[in-house]
Amino acid sequence: MSPDGQWIAVGEQSSSHLVFDARLQRVAQIGPASEYPHFAHFNQRGDRLLLNACHFYGGASVGVAVADLPGLSTDFYSDDARTPVLQEGARVYAAASRGDEFIIGDAYGYLRASSENGEERWQHYIGSTLTAMDISPDGKTLVAATYAGIIVKLDLDAGRPDWQIGTGEHLEVQRWLFWKDFAKPLLW
Repeated sequence: MSPDGQWIAVGEQSSSHLVFDARLQRVAQIGPASEYPHFAHFNQRGDRLLLNACHFYGGASVGVAVADLPGLSTDFYSDDARTPVLQEGARVYAAASRGDEFIIGDAYGYLRASSENGEERWQHYIGSTLTAMDISPDGKTLVAATYAGIIVKLDLDAGRPDWQIGTGEHLEVQRWLFWKDFAKPLLW
């Protein structure tokens, strides 16, 4: 759902990405850049939408301006300038945004960031399929969780130590492991 509650984006295995207005009237049908639409995320401003479709553990994400939604209808793998491919390869399970940047969490355990036009910005390896993430209102702190029971807290743009796997200048400040054989979560 968009931040203002005016748009609802959905995807399901045998359809295109669908967008509805607040009255649940379909306003857009957007063909995916992979096989099975399954994930949608509006940016913080509510003026851009990221849509991901998957195939096995891979996938592709397209972006669209909310202003272009009314009446938009594109086909699968469309080469429409209104729906550029933002990222190829990731099966997305979580997302956040800051400024003009989408941050996605994928099935391979990576956080990947790109501009709203598809310019690759950075990636950070957590390990295990991402399941959720959130970002602070000022865009400086990101928390992400995985299906393997890992939660990480990153200080964005705070510099990257050599031991971290990734390309962004972000500092992983805490990592918790929530595993069933541990009496309590392990923090480091």
